[in-house]
Amino acid sequence: MEKKLVDFLDLLTPPTSVVNALFAKYYAKSPKEATDYFYQLNKITGTIQKVGELIDEPLFDKAQFKECIVPDGAMEKAFDADYRFDMEGSCGATTEEIHTNRRMIRMNLQGESYGFHYLSDEILAEEFTVIAEKEQSLSLHAKLSHLGRLVELFPHYFVATNNGNNQERVGDQYRGASDPLPIYQASTKFQCKLPFFPEVAVTALNWPVPVLRIQATNQHALLKTAEYVIKALQQGEQIGDANNSLHLATASKDVLLLARKSDSGHELYVAFHSEKTLTEVQALGAFGILVMPNASIADHKRFIQQLNGTFHTF
Repeated sequence: MEKKLVDFLDLLTPPTSVVNALFAKYYAKSPKEATDYFYQLNKITGTIQKVGELIDEPLFDKAQFKECIVPDGAMEKAFDADYRFDMEGSCGATTEEIHTNRRMIRMNLQGESYGFHYLSDEILAEEFTVIAEKEQSLSLHAKLSHLGRLVELFPHYFVATNNGNNQERVGDQYRGASDPLPIYQASTKFQCKLPFFPEVAVTALNWPVPVLRIQATNQHALLKTAEYVIKALQQGEQIGDANNSLHLATASKDVLLLARKSDSGHELYVAFHSEKTLTEVQALGAFGILVMPNASIADHKRFIQQLNGTFHTF
C-alpha cells in the first residue's frame, strides 16, 4: 500500500523543468504566487511531511528549548542528501521509502547556481533553505549581497545566514520563513549615529546577545553600512559618537545575519555571539539566537545565561 502511495505521489509531481517553468510563470504575476504554488506542490506530493508542529510550544529552560525547537534527528533531516543538487528527484531515507518527487527551484546568485527548497520538517511557516550547487567559502560582502538579493526576490520572507562563521560552506548557507519574529519587537537600547551614513539608522537592541537593527530605505546604503559596522566592531573599533557608541566584547565577534523587507524599507539584524553560544544552537543557526518561535526576550536571556553563565551586550 505504501509503495502504491509513493508511486502515486511520484506521478503527481511534474518534471523539474516544468516545475521551474511554472514557478517562473507565477513569479511574473507576484513572488508570493510563485512560492504559494511551489509550497502547495511540496505539500501535495508529500515532500513537506510536518507543518509547524512545534510553533506553539513554550520555552523555559535549556532542555525544553532543545526538545521544542530541535526534535530528535531534525538537524540531520533538514540538511541531508535531499537538499543536494545531485539528489534532486529523490526523497526518503531508506530504499523502501525512496521516491522521485523531490523538486527545487534553480536560481542564480551573483553568477553562482543555487537551489531553493522547502524543508521536509518545518518548524516555522514555509521554512526553506537556499543551498549552493558548488561548495565554497563566502566573504562577508558576498553574504550580505546574497541576503539583499534574496529578500528582493522573496519580499514576503525573511532570510538568514545559517551559522556564524564568516567563511562557512556555501552548501548550507541560507534559511528563511514567513513567520513574524520576536526580534522585530525588541526594544531600543540606543541609536548609534554614523556621520558617514546619515541615511541609515543603526540601533542597538535590548537582547541577550549584542544585536543591531540596521534600517534604510535604500538597500545598497544599508548593505554598505552593515559591512562597515560589522568589520569595525569585529576589529575592536569603537563606532558612533561620545553619547552613544558601540564596542564589542572579545567573546562576541562572530555574526549571524537576518534580512527582511519592512513597511519602512529594508532591515538587517546583526547578532554578535560567542562560539559556545552558536555550538548550542547550531541546528537552527540564526534561528537559535534571533528566532526561537514564541519565545519572549526573557526566554532568550535565560537560555543564553544558562549557556555562558553570563551574556554580553553593547
